[in-house]
Amino acid sequence: MLILVCVDHRAKMLPLLETKKRFGVSVLKTGQEAISEYFAKGEQSDETEERLSIRYRQTSSGIFVLEMCCCS
Repeated sequence: MLILVCVDHRAKMLPLLETKKRFGVSVLKTGQEAISEYFAKGEQSDETEERLSIRYRQTSSGIFVLEMCCCS
C-alpha cells in the first residue's frame, strides 16, 4: 500500500509533525464515513467519539491509531 500525506503549512498539526517526525495512518473501511467526517472537522469531543465507537490502540513504536480499521 502506498499513501501520500500532504500537510498544509497553515495546518494546526504541522508543528507536532515537525517535532515528532512520525505519525500513524488509519485506513477506514466502507461504512465509516461518519468517522472520516468527524476527524475532518478538526474539533474532537469525548461524547462524539463515544457515539461513533471510536477507539484507539498504541502501536509497538508508541504511535496511536484507530481500532476497527481496514489497516493501521
